[in-house]
Amino acid sequence: GDFDLVEELCLRLPSPWSEDAEILAVRAACRRYLDDLPGARALDRRAEAAAVGLPDEARCRFELTQLLTRLFVLDDAGALGDTSTRALDLLTQSPGAPGVQRAGALLLIGWTELRLRHARVAAGLLRQAEPACRAEGLDDLAERARANHAFALAFQGDFAGSEASLAGSSWGTGRAAPWRRSDGAIEWFAAGWIRYWTGDSRRAIDAFTEAAEQGGGLISYAQLAACWLVNAAVDAGHAPLLERALSVLAEVPDATVGGLPWRTYKGVARAGVALALGRTAEAERWLDDAVSTDEVIPAASSLAAGLYWRCGRLVAARAQAARLGEGVPAYLQVEGLVVTALCARRDGATEAAHDALEEALSCGASHGLLRSFSRPDAELAALLAEHQGRETRHEAFLAEAIARQGANAGDAARATLSQREWEVLSHLGTSATTAEIAAALFISPNTLKSHLKAIYRKLGVETRRDAVRVARARRA
Repeated sequence: GDFDLVEELCLRLPSPWSEDAEILAVRAACRRYLDDLPGARALDRRAEAAAVGLPDEARCRFELTQLLTRLFVLDDAGALGDTSTRALDLLTQSPGAPGVQRAGALLLIGWTELRLRHARVAAGLLRQAEPACRAEGLDDLAERARANHAFALAFQGDFAGSEASLAGSSWGTGRAAPWRRSDGAIEWFAAGWIRYWTGDSRRAIDAFTEAAEQGGGLISYAQLAACWLVNAAVDAGHAPLLERALSVLAEVPDATVGGLPWRTYKGVARAGVALALGRTAEAERWLDDAVSTDEVIPAASSLAAGLYWRCGRLVAARAQAARLGEGVPAYLQVEGLVVTALCARRDGATEAAHDALEEALSCGASHGLLRSFSRPDAELAALLAEHQGRETRHEAFLAEAIARQGANAGDAARATLSQREWEVLSHLGTSATTAEIAAALFISPNTLKSHLKAIYRKLGVETRRDAVRVARARRA
């Protein structure tokens, strides 16, 4: 973000360096970033003139530098993606590029590809960038590469790999670095991202708050954290934060900046707030505007599918769910599958509903993705209870989903039973033995027996089967 300082340093260089083609290209980027387009174009012309007659290797270095500088100043996602691809092609074709330039290029292109949501490409580049930066003594940039790589893994759905990478970095130690001006505490954002999609909205709020408070420019993760902080507050029903949500979002831009589709992210977050406050018509307007683009933004589609379902817009909900097919990470597919199942159930297509729910459970079980099963929803609670009476490969995860639903729903059974008793009851509908249930809940068999006695007494039953039947009847 220090373009004015970069240009000042360039201007201090003596001749012939002050007229070097690469230096002039860097200065052009500074002028462009500072909104001096005539000055930027003049410097571009001087750079091209200085590059005439350069030896092939030097010309290649100039062209790579020219492309890399544009990654800082382009906003349009298409132009940014094209420039990033050209820079990577040129870097690949230039094995003789200086080590410092190569290390920086790997980091910058990987950082750009991650902003464009090309997580797999980004992860590969950032994995190479960390050792390349360390080999050149660029330890701070190596840490930035590691942090960005951790989020690339999280974005792909490799939550375990991301957490392992985060555990090995120096984030959270209070060590500040200039890169944070642009990078915006991406480590905290990655942690919040994982917590959000696994259904731990309270800890997600903590992480996103930390990321947002780190500050940063319009292409930093601080701005993105503000949007997802609001989404996490909606999930958690965090009333004080919901009241401040619109002011939090007011700082987020409305146009695409640096390839980031702020209008979509901001619109979906605003729709969630409006719906949480009971303003359904307003929520629908925000959603319709946010998803009007032809560009598929899977994370936004995942949220929009659930929000449209809650608005009663089944056609729109299905359309967003349909965007979450092959190639989309499992944690984003889950919501689409749950919404598809709910729509099918509403239509009376019972088998299709349970097929979609079983697929959702398959996606969710491997990574503990409980978010989509946790929000209070009477129809979802009924569908989960019905599914427990069928054959499923994910009994334990389904029981945990039912426990989450019960904990959040505030229904009659929930009002009668304690939190722990509800968790026990959610496992009674499975084929697990009492010993297996005790082990799953990390309690002793005797403690489990005490809970069972209390459940039977409160529900007015004498057997496990009857307890499950009564609970299901109360949730129907």
